[in-house]
This record gives sequence, structure tokens and C-alpha cells, in this order.
Amino acid sequence: QLLHLCNPKTGATYDITSASMPGIFVNKEGKRFIREDGRRDEISKSIIGQTDGMMYLVFSADFAPDASQSTTFGGQSLQYYLDNKLSGYVKGETLDDLAAQIGVPADELKKTVDEYNAAVAGTAKDAIGRVSFGAPLLTGPYYAYPRSPACHHTMGGVRVDPESHALDKDGNPIPGLYCAGEITGNLHGGNRLGGNAITDFTVFGKNAGENAAAGK
Repeated sequence: QLLHLCNPKTGATYDITSASMPGIFVNKEGKRFIREDGRRDEISKSIIGQTDGMMYLVFSADFAPDASQSTTFGGQSLQYYLDNKLSGYVKGETLDDLAAQIGVPADELKKTVDEYNAAVAGTAKDAIGRVSFGAPLLTGPYYAYPRSPACHHTMGGVRVDPESHALDKDGNPIPGLYCAGEITGNLHGGNRLGGNAITDFTVFGKNAGENAAAGK
């Protein structure tokens, strides 16, 4: 399964400022193209269809009033990433400045931001259908960094029963064979929720280990 908020070069997610969707997803044309609070599989597919298969996550000082205090998942501050020119993070005092740095049309970016702010304020319906909003984008400085989808979890695999036995094509347990984690394929359905795989491999890993040790 693809995760959309990944570093385009490394596939990493530790450099995300926030996964709570503090701002907007903007393509190279300066436009929003998918609801930011949608399903990750739908978002990933939509990003792949954009120019160069990537997007920018754009937010403002309304979400990060102090860049030295706003931290990434890896624990480093937003200011650290800006100072060291890491992960493509850029800062602009105005939207015109930001647009120039990420190479998108300034007029389109400003129009996009204005429409989004109206939806946040409730004076207009969001054209893309977003229903969960964070901070608006009203106050500079503005920030952006590139993101693209990367493989994050394998959804398909060996079918297992509640005791973690691997099953053959007829649904019968294969003696002595147990599976847990990403090798299994019948636990998450078609759209894994973030964090569920951790519960999957810890619970079923323990389950498989205990049953294997007991010869069950």
C-alpha cells in the first residue's frame, strides 16, 4: 500500500511536520487536486496523476507560529530543516515569494489559498469536498515541502486463521507453518488504517510464536 506523505527522494516520513493536514496539497500548477482528509489510497493515486507524480504540502504561520518549536516526526524543528536546506523545505514571507521558490504560478497559488481559506471560514463550500479543516493560511511566513507516494505496507499475502496458521488453497492449516505481519494477506481488507499494522504484527507475532512453541 502506498503512503502519500513521503519524501520524494528517500520515501521517508520522519521529516513530516505534521500528518494532521495543517494546510493544503498543491500540484506544480499551484492548484489543489484532492481532498487532504481523504483516504490515503485515493490521495496516493491522485498524486501519481499530477505533474512529475508529486505535490507540495503548503502551510503557514497560522499552524507554525514559531518554526523553532514546530517539530517533525523525527524530532527536529522546522527551523532546523530550513536552515540546513533539508527535504526540500522552503519559506516565503508572502505567497508570491513561496510560489517563486517552489516554481508554481503565483496567481494560481493565491487563488487556491483564498478559496481554501473561505472554506475554512465557512463562507464557501470546499470545492474538493474536504470536511475536516485545520488552520487557515492567512499569516506569513508560508512554508512548503515536496511529497510523493511511496510503498509503505504490503497488503496481500498468505492467508491465516485466528491461530496464525498458514492456510493452503483449500483453507486448511499447513502443519508447522505460522505467519504474522506483512506476509499475511487477509487482515486489513483493501485500505489499511495508519498504525494498524503495528497491532497486527505484535499481536499475531505473539500468537504465532506461542502456538508454534506449543505445537498447536
